[in-house]
This record gives sequence, C-alpha cells and structure tokens, in this order.
Amino acid sequence: MLDLDGVATSPPLPEVLDAMIPWLRERHANPASIHRRGAEASRALEEARVEVARLVGVAPERVVFTSGATESNNLALRGAARLARRAGRTALAVAAHEHPSLLHPARSLTRCGFELSEIPVGRDGLVGAEACAEGLGVIALSHAHAELGTLQPVRDIVDAARRAGILTVLDATLTAGRIPIDAAATRDPDLLSLSFHHFGGPMGVGALVVGRNLPVPPLIEGGAQENGARPGSPNLAGCIGAGVAARTARATLAQRSSRLTSIGRLLAAELHRETRLRLTGAGLEARLPGHVSLTLPGIDGEAMVAGLDRRGLLAATGSPCADRAGLPSAALLAAGYDAREARGAVVMCLPPTGSLMAEDVPRIAIGLREELDRLRAVSGRLVS
Repeated sequence: MLDLDGVATSPPLPEVLDAMIPWLRERHANPASIHRRGAEASRALEEARVEVARLVGVAPERVVFTSGATESNNLALRGAARLARRAGRTALAVAAHEHPSLLHPARSLTRCGFELSEIPVGRDGLVGAEACAEGLGVIALSHAHAELGTLQPVRDIVDAARRAGILTVLDATLTAGRIPIDAAATRDPDLLSLSFHHFGGPMGVGALVVGRNLPVPPLIEGGAQENGARPGSPNLAGCIGAGVAARTARATLAQRSSRLTSIGRLLAAELHRETRLRLTGAGLEARLPGHVSLTLPGIDGEAMVAGLDRRGLLAATGSPCADRAGLPSAALLAAGYDAREARGAVVMCLPPTGSLMAEDVPRIAIGLREELDRLRAVSGRLVS
C-alpha cells in the first residue's frame, strides 16, 4: 500500500511509540501528583514541552498542549478575538476557503458581536498581505491549504499585521515537520497551532504556541494545568510522544523537505502529461513539499479515491475535517472552482514519515490512468 493521504495523518514513528508505551504502563502517573511518580511524570512532560519549543524556536513556557489543531485553532481564534475586543477592535478576517476549524468558529463569533470578513481568493488559493486592513483585530489562516497545497506568504502577512496592530493566528498543521516554522520562517505569529500526528506523533495531541506576554483566555475552566490556558489532566503519553516527534522532525527537517520536494515534483510532472486531468492550486514554488492536487472533470473524486484504494494507493478528496455530505468541496468553490471541478477533486500528499520513494511515482501514475479509464468507461455505459 502506497500512502498518499498525508493531509489526513502520517504514520507514527517507531521511536515515538517506544517512548510512549512505558507511560501507559509502569510509569503511568498524573503530573499534578506530588509523590515521586507524579514528579517524574511532570519532568517528562516538561522535557516534551522543551522539544516542541525547540522545533518552533520559542521559550518552553509559550507551549500549551492541547488535543490537536482543531482545539488549538478554537482556543487561539476565540481568545484572540476577546483580546482584540478589549482593545476596541471587533473585526476578524479569515480566508473564504479556509479550514473549518478556523472558518467555523470565526462565523460563530459573529453571534457575539464580531464582524467577519471572508477574504476572497483565486484559484491559486493565495492570501496577500493586503488582507491586513486597517482596523482589523484578528487575521487567521493556515500556513498550507490542505486541498490546494498552497503555501501562504506568512512572513509578509505577519509583518503587515504586526505593523497594523492585528493579532495573527497561524495553523501550521501541515507545515510542521516538513518545512521550517520557526520565527525566521514565520515571523513568530501571535498564536500558532500544531498537530503532532501529521509528522509522526500520536493522534489526539496538539499544541498552541502563544505569543510573549499574550494572556489568551481559556476555552474551558476548572484547573491550573498549562498555566491555566488549557485546564485538565494532560494526555501524558501523547505529550511525550509529541516531544519525540518534534525532536526527530528538527533533526531530520532538511532531509525530509528535500525528499518531499523532489518526489512531489516528479509526481506533478508525471501527472501533468495526462491531459484528462488538471492540476490545481499554486505553482511548485508556493506549494507544500510533496503535495499534488488535481481535478478530474466529469469524474467523481470519491469514486476515484475508492478505486485507487483498491489498487493499493491511498489518496484523499480534501480535508478530513470537511463535510462528507456528498457535496462539492466548499473550499474549492470558495477559491473559484466550479461544482464540476470541485466534485472531481483528488489530493495526493506524501506523509513526512512515510516510505514512498521516487521509484514509486510511475506506479502511482499508472494506477491513476487505469482508474480514470475504468471510471470513464463505467460513466459511458451508464449514459448509454
């Protein structure tokens, strides 16, 4: 089986699993307990926090562990909105094609007196620094778009936002562990979300990296854990696994990025030869390494993904958090694709911890072409 569904998850690293297991067995304890085992658990939790902080290039106290990027995005966006309102700003901006974990809470905030601008985007999915309009309180965006693979110019956007006094929320779900996300690469946004299962860590663990001296209000109340920003007993084994994933990502980032870029470009070039499909999103220079998105006009994307699965190829139709109601992708429609194109969308994204190699690219292209022939033949029989 060749895994091309890196927008959904990445295989956990063996060293991550090995590090987690003792904390699910003989070393299990609550870090808040004052006895010896509790103190040992607390030290392990803080060591994991240090590793995550090193990946992002920040002080450890700025790292808040969560259950994943969806919780981090909600905590970040709702908290930033409340802080902006204290400063007299109630306007929010989110790209019209943004991930539901940012777009949906932003829409919900309009019921609390906030004004939302959904930033229009073209077929490349790019958001420009001009989106940082005067008087805006918060701007939120994903570093890389799951369905289009577009890498946003976050340095320009964060710089423009900071000059205008706008808080920035950046979801680095798909870029962490693939490309640099430290302050030099992102200009240190006010709030940055991580999800560790996307680069070899466990599911159910994320983090929010909070700006210096930014008192983000919690979503829930009931404890002092994570400096009060995220109360409740932590997923200790998961956090420790996250720390190992972060450490490994930092040590292997250059090799990962080079490999993903190389194979992604080979795959894009191979698929470009197929005239019955169209590549979507931004060009290779503004694209997530290892990500290829395409549309198959006249072919149902879900049928193609199911057919590829039978051929041993795992692909996707878009974000795993998007609706699965049989409707065209809302993100692609918002980016200017028509319903026919949106229904035929397929995403191939190499997981950073996967084993797919350059020699696998021809098999992927052949499988896609053969499945395309089969589906067109089926479609022709149904029409006739």
